[in-house]
Amino acid sequence: MALPHDHDHDHAQGHDHDPPAPAALAPVVSDPAQQALVSALHASFNILRVLMIVLVVLYLLSGWFRVAPGEQGLISRLGVLRTTTTERGESPVFPPGLHWSLPDPFDRKIRVSGTTQTLVSTRFLPGQDKNAATKPLAELVGPTAELNPGQDGAMLTGDRNLSHGRWTVEYQIRDAAAFVRRVGERPEQFNPVLERLLETAVVREVAGRTIEQVTREALEDARSGV
Repeated sequence: MALPHDHDHDHAQGHDHDPPAPAALAPVVSDPAQQALVSALHASFNILRVLMIVLVVLYLLSGWFRVAPGEQGLISRLGVLRTTTTERGESPVFPPGLHWSLPDPFDRKIRVSGTTQTLVSTRFLPGQDKNAATKPLAELVGPTAELNPGQDGAMLTGDRNLSHGRWTVEYQIRDAAAFVRRVGERPEQFNPVLERLLETAVVREVAGRTIEQVTREALEDARSGV
C-alpha cells in the first residue's frame, strides 16, 4: 500500500538543514600615514639603541689611562689608593704604560710628574717687584737709606748685618703615593710648605755666619747648610 508523500514538507525540511551563506569579508584598508609613522618609530628606536651601545662602549673605554715616562700613576677608588703588582710586590704606583680602571667617578686617575721641580723664593729681597724671580740681583739689590719691614725682606747674619738673597730650590717627587696622601695631587701644592721650610733653614743658617761668609767667603757652605 502506497503512502502519500508530501513533497512540500520534505522540500521545506531540506531548506531548514542548508548551511547559512558565509558573510562577506570586509576589505582591509591600510593607512600610508600610519605605516610611515610606525616605520619612523622603529627606525628611531634602532638608532637610539645603537647610540646607547656606543655610549656605553665609550664610557668603558674612558677607563684606560696612560702613564707617560717620567710620571707616576695612581688610581684612587672612593678615596683609597689602589695597588698593582710590580716586580717588587704590591705598590700603589702604576709604572709608565697603559692601564685600565673603572671610569669616573668610580676611579680617579692621578699622574704625578717625576721631573725636577723648581721653587724660587724672593722672601729675602727688597721691594715687591713682580719680576724678582728672574731679574738680576744687581737690579734688585741696591744701596737703600732704610729698610721697610713691611715690604723689604732681608737676612740677619750672626754679626748683626743685613743681607739680601734669592734662593732657588730644586726637588723631585720620588714617592707619589706619600706625596698624594700628605700634600696633594699637584707639585704646586707643596710650594707653600717648602717655602716655609726654606725660610726657616735660611734664617737658621745665616744667623750662624758673618756677612762676609754669607756673601763671599763661604757662600757654597751656606747653600749646603740650607
